Amino acid sequence: MRFAFALAGIMLGTGCAHLGPASPVAPDSHIAYLARGADYWQVWVMRPDGTGQQQVTRSDYEKTRVSWFPDGEHLLVNALDGRLFRVNRSTGAEQEIPLELRATTDAVVSPRGDTIAFSLSTAGAIDDNEIWTVRSDGSQLEKQTRMPWLQHAPEWSADGRSLYFLSGRGDDSHDIWRLDLETKSREQLTAGTLYHFDVAVSASADLAFSSNRSGHYDLWIQRADASTAVQLTNDGPLDAGPSFGPDGRSLVFHSTRSGSLELWRMDELEGEEHSMVQLTDHSDGARDAVWWHPPTVEP
Repeated sequence: MRFAFALAGIMLGTGCAHLGPASPVAPDSHIAYLARGADYWQVWVMRPDGTGQQQVTRSDYEKTRVSWFPDGEHLLVNALDGRLFRVNRSTGAEQEIPLELRATTDAVVSPRGDTIAFSLSTAGAIDDNEIWTVRSDGSQLEKQTRMPWLQHAPEWSADGRSLYFLSGRGDDSHDIWRLDLETKSREQLTAGTLYHFDVAVSASADLAFSSNRSGHYDLWIQRADASTAVQLTNDGPLDAGPSFGPDGRSLVFHSTRSGSLELWRMDELEGEEHSMVQLTDHSDGARDAVWWHPPTVEP
């Protein structure tokens, strides 16, 4: 879902790029993202200020999502054909994770690195997906939701005890839900405001997401202690795919505000004025960044 959504928005933006150095951030954090190569979307890494951009993978398959293992040296990569790979950040070496079921989408690894959450349809229909988990070695496959229509794009809470995900009909609204993995209780967090995509969760349980409730896709933030969301962007282009920085005060996201899909960083989320800087300038675009920082739970 993230893959199709990002591609659909590539030509929506206008304006000039503002590529330049971003504000200082923690030196022990870094960002992985997808950038279009000659034939396929590949995994890249960079520093949070946009420097040190380095291509990690060069394999001949389409990558649709990337997430960090807690050691900061390995990445989980979801292929378009449903395969999962553990990738070494330094060498680019890829190891396929054996799966009982193929066709996984939106796969993301837990904060401890021991479990992977993903969306999967066993009915063979694109609007009949559920959220599943599997151990990082491919064992203990378990269905976590049993809900009508489409459940997709899971995201872990910082403590690994909950999963946030999107639920809705393919031609109707998509809302954010939270699932407690121990009790299996579910909570709907948004309702009646059209489409929500690409939810991100901070260490303090704040949520950032993209929504078209204002008429075009903007970034919104909902604090853990608030019942309503606050709009962060509102100037026309597609803004989506947010990922929180280490202290929850910054976001990296993809946007068409420079005329093509590139990665940007936003700081000063607490105030009314949010500084933004463009981090990438790939000829064929970049998207779906995920910000690594030291885990808040022990692996």
